[in-house]
Amino acid sequence: MGKFFVKFLAFLSKTRAIKGDILKNFKQGVDFALCRVEFINDYDLLFLQHAKAGLKGAFFIAKGVIRLGDHVFQLGQKLSSIFDHYSVYFRAKDKKLCESPEIRKSERSEVLSPVSALIATLSMSNKKLVVLVGPTAVGKTAVAIELANYFSTEIISADSRQIYRELNIGTAKPLETDLARVRHHFINSHSIHDEYDAAQFGRDALKLIHTLFERYDHLILCGGSGLYIKAVCEGFDDIPEISATIREKLMEEYERHGIIILQEKMKALDPLHFQNIDPQNPHRLIRALEVLEGTGKSIASFQRRNKLEHSFSMIKLGLELPREVLFERIDRRMDVMIADGLFEEAESLYVLRNLNALQTVGYQEIFDFMDEKYDKEEAVRLLKRNSRRYAKRQLTWFKRDHEIHWTTPDKIDEMIDEISKSMN
Repeated sequence: MGKFFVKFLAFLSKTRAIKGDILKNFKQGVDFALCRVEFINDYDLLFLQHAKAGLKGAFFIAKGVIRLGDHVFQLGQKLSSIFDHYSVYFRAKDKKLCESPEIRKSERSEVLSPVSALIATLSMSNKKLVVLVGPTAVGKTAVAIELANYFSTEIISADSRQIYRELNIGTAKPLETDLARVRHHFINSHSIHDEYDAAQFGRDALKLIHTLFERYDHLILCGGSGLYIKAVCEGFDDIPEISATIREKLMEEYERHGIIILQEKMKALDPLHFQNIDPQNPHRLIRALEVLEGTGKSIASFQRRNKLEHSFSMIKLGLELPREVLFERIDRRMDVMIADGLFEEAESLYVLRNLNALQTVGYQEIFDFMDEKYDKEEAVRLLKRNSRRYAKRQLTWFKRDHEIHWTTPDKIDEMIDEISKSMN
């Protein structure tokens, strides 16, 4: 009977048909077997044997199909030994579970706590994180809302600028009507005065994802910030705290000599990483240089060599358009932003222009215009050109990920089919 139960659970896992009720019933059965105060009859002994077989089956699933972390296997060894311990009680002459109710209560808790943790972990195997990426202006927000509506779920934004409350027009945030249709997370969640990076976002987003998966089978992670997506999907190692004096020195050099001094340093000190970051983004350059000077290691070395193992599954979808169509959309959207007051928004933030959050396309060009480095016509030209260049860098970044299924934003039905098929 035990071997059959193991094979049955393995079969369910391979068809991805494990349901919460099966795991819940298993827990209730363990609870029943361990809390009996009366004499144990042959039925109870048989049940315990089946419960133990079911436990082994669950760990077979974890190892062979779900591929969870090592802590699951250690938990399995612990629980298996506890069940063996209880089997001795069942075979005792008087067939009592244990001699003292106090001991029974303590040992029962010792068993049920890790069993509950195991069931919670295994239950996540039915959960799907839909990762939606692509370049700026390709239409990610509209697609994410359609997918979220279809699967009755919520959206987790992975945009490193839309998190800031003070930045609105220049970050192309979802409209209020869009936010009303589907709940979005990490939109307007922080102030530009907050120090916040991809590693912190990864930790915060994963904590939220596990909470939301208690209510939903699907979640949508949507954004174009490659490092934010990477932090959730693969993880980052913690970077040691860097002395503030290093950043202050780099900021002084930047203010005195401009971005070229940062670019030259990066080329000389960390040429490989320089090829993978935005050379026009002083925040990224300063961050990379301060980590290099503070730790003696490239910031790239803190990106995990071994990807995080998640208890949920993922499907990655990438949106793209023909280059000329995408560039036309970028130029048109910039015209709309300017008409909506982008220059006025940037002017209101001018006194804060050195904050990390403002070292980005869409604001720096206007700050330089305000410093009279060029006229407004040239500022508009640079806004469009730099946005197109940013889109090309985004595509280059995401195209390196061969797990991404690429499609166009008009093929919503095909994306829904792809997501649904991946659940079977």
